Amino acid sequence: MNTLQIKLLKMFVHTVGRLSDGIRIACEDGFTSGKMVDYVYRNQASGVGPLGKLLDRIYLSNKGWEAVRIRRLHLEQLLESVIRRQLDAFGDVFILDVASGQARYLREALARFVGEKVEAFCWDLDNRWLEEGQEAAAQEGLGSILYDRGDALDASSFARLPRAPHIIVASGLYEWVEDDRLVRKSMKLVFDALAADGCFLFTMQTGHVALEMTNGVFPAFGGGTLRIKPRQPALVHDWARRAGFEIERTETDDWHYHAVTLARKGGHAAIERRIPRP
Repeated sequence: MNTLQIKLLKMFVHTVGRLSDGIRIACEDGFTSGKMVDYVYRNQASGVGPLGKLLDRIYLSNKGWEAVRIRRLHLEQLLESVIRRQLDAFGDVFILDVASGQARYLREALARFVGEKVEAFCWDLDNRWLEEGQEAAAQEGLGSILYDRGDALDASSFARLPRAPHIIVASGLYEWVEDDRLVRKSMKLVFDALAADGCFLFTMQTGHVALEMTNGVFPAFGGGTLRIKPRQPALVHDWARRAGFEIERTETDDWHYHAVTLARKGGHAAIERRIPRP
């Protein structure tokens, strides 16, 4: 798209487009916010009047958001399998999500392990999502999950952990970190924080249906300029290996927009496969 087309689309999105609840959330809270991703996961179109609902359905049906929902499916599948594996190995499991938002997917995972020794810390920089996540966990009877302010790029946050996690998750984080050095720094912090034989689950943006348009039209979380930065899995896997990890498995969608990788301190031979779009 040329500059004029992007300006016209941005004008439409920030006026008529706000009749769609999803577009309004993207404009007010940021395209990369936890609230936006949680709304996409729910995938229930809503808005002001029939036009708002129609626009919302078009917005939520975009291939990019479909790929995000597939990413969540892959993350849930890998997380559940890793929790079971770590329970067998350690007898209990401590999980850290370093950029959790409300962590709905993590709460749903922990609900399947009620009665077993599985607990989780959820970090975020937005106090609203921490408060709402903790409230939701209390309503769901999940006393094993604690929300606290923490920064995946700050060593002092990791230093406050009560013990070494068996599993660390970074979902929807590296996609919006533009500086490659910060991603590599985070991976090293994660490696150092993990328990021996611990596992690291992280997501990557590996492609985009309309990168120039999206960056030009929507704001980032916090109101800044959106800078989604796709990276090839081979590059990010190389950074993870340099941090000390071995890559066990990577899941991606049919369009190669998103990938979820399981890495380990130690680990086995790499396995990479595609799961068809549901």
